[in-house]
Amino acid sequence: MEINRYIVGKIIKYLTANPDFYFPFRIVMVKNELYDSSDGEIGVEIYPSPDLDLGVLDFSVDHGCVNIFYLFENLANIDSKTTALMAKGFLDEILSFTES
Repeated sequence: MEINRYIVGKIIKYLTANPDFYFPFRIVMVKNELYDSSDGEIGVEIYPSPDLDLGVLDFSVDHGCVNIFYLFENLANIDSKTTALMAKGFLDEILSFTES
C-alpha cells in the first residue's frame, strides 16, 4: 500500500513515543519509483527510533529524487491489542456498507 511522507512522519512519531505498540507493517522507502521486487530489493526499510532523521520526510527539502513510501504487512508477532484494532477496522468497514 502506497502512503505519503506526512503519514510516514505521523507513524514514526507515534511508534517512537509508544515503543510497546505493535505496528503490523514495515515502512519501505523506494527512490524514483524504480521498484522491482523480482530481485529481492524493495528499497530501504525505515525503523522508528528517536534517532531517526525525519528530515528525509520533509516535503520542503529537494532530495534530488522522488521517494515513494509503502507499507508491507508484517504479522509475524501480532498481539491481542493489534488484533482488536484490526477487527475494529474491519467491522467499521463492514458496518458502514450500504446495499444499493
